[in-house]
Amino acid sequence: MKIILAKDQLKFVINHGIDEYPKEACGIFGGTIKEDKFIIEKVYKVKNASLTPYNSYLIDPLDELYVFRDMEKNRLKMLGVYHTHPEKGVYPSLDDINHMLKDIFYLIISIKLKDGLFLDIKSYIWNNNILNDNISIVVI
Repeated sequence: MKIILAKDQLKFVINHGIDEYPKEACGIFGGTIKEDKFIIEKVYKVKNASLTPYNSYLIDPLDELYVFRDMEKNRLKMLGVYHTHPEKGVYPSLDDINHMLKDIFYLIISIKLKDGLFLDIKSYIWNNNILNDNISIVVI
C-alpha cells in the first residue's frame, strides 16, 4: 500500500503539529483509492477534543461532522487520520491501537522541539486484527 500526498499537504500537517505543540494535533485525510494507493486530495485540520491533549487525541465531533459533509459533497472517501506525538516516537500507543478503525490508515508524526526540530513519520493500517506498517509514504 502507498499513501500519495503533495508536498504542500505534508507541510500543512507538520505545521499543524508544530502550531499545537506540545499538545497532540489531529486531522483527517480525504481522497480516493486507486489500486493499492491512497491518493490524498484534501487534508482536514480538526480540533483535538481530548481531555488529556498532551498525550492523546480525540477528533472533535462537530469538526468530524463538517469533514464528513464536505467529503460527501466532494465525493471523497475518508482515507486516514493523522496525529502527532510531541516528544515521543512514531509508534502507536495502546490507546491509539484500541481506537483504530479498520481499513483506513493512521499517520503518526513525531515532533521533537526540545533540542531543535526533529521529525519522524510512520503510517499504520489495522486489518484483520493485525497492525500493518508496510505502507509507503510518497510525497509528490
